[in-house]
Parts: sequence; C-alpha cells; structure tokens
Amino acid sequence: MATIRCLKESELEKWLEFVPMTFSNGNPAPEFRQYFRNHYYNDPLSGLDSIFVALEEGEIASTLRVFNRKTHLNGTTIATGGIGEVCTDPKYRAQGLSTKLLEKAIEYMNEKGLLISTLRTGLFEFYRRRGWAESNSLLSVRQLSEATFDASNFTDFRVREIDWEHDLSALQALHEASAIRANGVFVRDNQDYWTKWVACEAGVAPTIVTTNDGTAVAYLFAEWDQKVDVKVKEFCALPGYERLFDFVVCSMRDIAKNTAQTITCSANYPSELLLIEKKTDRCNMLRLNRPFDINDKKIETTEQLLEELESVNGYNFHLTDGY
Repeated sequence: MATIRCLKESELEKWLEFVPMTFSNGNPAPEFRQYFRNHYYNDPLSGLDSIFVALEEGEIASTLRVFNRKTHLNGTTIATGGIGEVCTDPKYRAQGLSTKLLEKAIEYMNEKGLLISTLRTGLFEFYRRRGWAESNSLLSVRQLSEATFDASNFTDFRVREIDWEHDLSALQALHEASAIRANGVFVRDNQDYWTKWVACEAGVAPTIVTTNDGTAVAYLFAEWDQKVDVKVKEFCALPGYERLFDFVVCSMRDIAKNTAQTITCSANYPSELLLIEKKTDRCNMLRLNRPFDINDKKIETTEQLLEELESVNGYNFHLTDGY
C-alpha cells in the first residue's frame, strides 16, 4: 500500500531528480533537469506542502505539484491551483497512484481556498474523469519566412531586447494593462516572480517596444526556433498599441536573422501576416473546486466557469506562466 503525503525537505533533491528522469524515460538532458529546478527555485510561492508524493518501500513512485496562482476573470481575481509535474515511475503505473495524488491535491486546494484549478495536458480523458474540462483557445499559424513589412509606417517606435533591471516596472505595467482585459491570464503581483520566474521563462531575445521618447508600449516573449516555428509565449500592449504585433515580430526576426518558416500565436493577437491555419489549443483544462460569485453571478459548475472565462475573446493563458 502506497503512502501518500507531502514531500519532506530531506527528499527535495531526490524529487528534483525523479521528475525529469520520469518524464524523459530515464535519460534527461541537462537543460531538462534545469527546467524543473527552475520551476521550484524561481517560484516564490513554492513550498513542500504543495508537492505530493506516493511512496513505495520508502522511494518516490509518483508525484504531482500544486502551483499557487491567481487568475484574472472579468474584472476580479480568482485564487487558483495549477496542477503540474504529474508523473509516475513506469513500474508503478496503472495502480491508481496519480488518482490518489489528485484527490490529495483537490483536498489541499479546498483547504487553501483555491477556487479553480488549471493544467496543461494531452491526457484529456484521465482528467475529465476527475472533474477537469478543456477550454477553447484558438491559435493562429502564420507565414513568417517570406513576410514583408513596411517599417516606414512605424518610425515613431523602437524595438530592442529587454533590460530586466531597467525595464521591469514598465513590463509590469504593460502586463497589468493587458491582463485585466484578458480572462485566464495569471496575476503577477510578486516582484520575485517577475525577476526569477518570468525573466527565466521569457524565451529567446525577449523584446520591448518603446516610442521615440522611451515610453514602453508593448513587449513580446517567444521561443525562436531558427528552422521551423516561432512560438509566441505572450504579447502585451497598452490599449491602442496592439497593432504593433507584426512590427515587433518582423523586427526581431530581422535583428536575429531568424529563418523560421512560421509563427504560432494566440488568435487574439492582431496580425496581417499570411494566415496558414487556425487551430484549437485543447491542452488547457480547468476545474471548479468550489462555487463562487462574480459580478452578481454564481459559478456552480465547471461548465459555468468555462463559459465565464471564454465570454471575452476566449480563454487566455500566457505560456511564460506554464508549468
């Protein structure tokens, strides 16, 4: 019989090795190991009480972690539990360990007042049976390799790489101005979260756009694959400056001499780059942990939660905050 409990301090290093080893079938690359270490040490809200393990004969057999977050939803913020790092040693799979850990996580989220839960996965049926449901987020895939852009229409703006120490307050203001208009985006009200997590997860050559007088009006985080595709992790702009999306994408492509063929981004980002296809991102799943009221409306089911989240331009999630 497996023992289900929180991780102990003495087990942390073993756990930080167990997770990448399990996800990579025993052969993690150094950067993959570092990815999970970053997720623990760069998260100012991390704690052993939100990491759950199933032990067999004293060894970690399965685990999951709850990330303590807050979500923007129609003018208010909702306490959120993110489920991540769910993995089981192959020799202990199909024994219900992940299910028991999820039950423990739900109990924890209810105790902490985390009203909703989010996760990203491809194992939809497993989580559906436990109360989660897919959101409907649209992605656009657009032509990048041969895109032309008339920069003469944007001579009032400058594009440069982000200086995290100098630009931090401007980035925070841009994020807040954008996030309050987009349901599903995580609240970032912790300075350490910005300087540690966001700065680490912002991708290659994170970019800021300023006016000629130095006023920051937009920024872009993306993973720049030189050969295939650029994946936009997030784009935030002041109201009225959303049209700068193509400008900053093409400017960074030219600066980096990037040869990627396509760009994949939220369909909510305004773009005139040639559209190749639109597709639904079904990796995001949500669950209502506890009913709550918002704007004189009672949210009592996961279906009602999804309807509320998708009521304005669909569900939004910045991949920079992914776990």
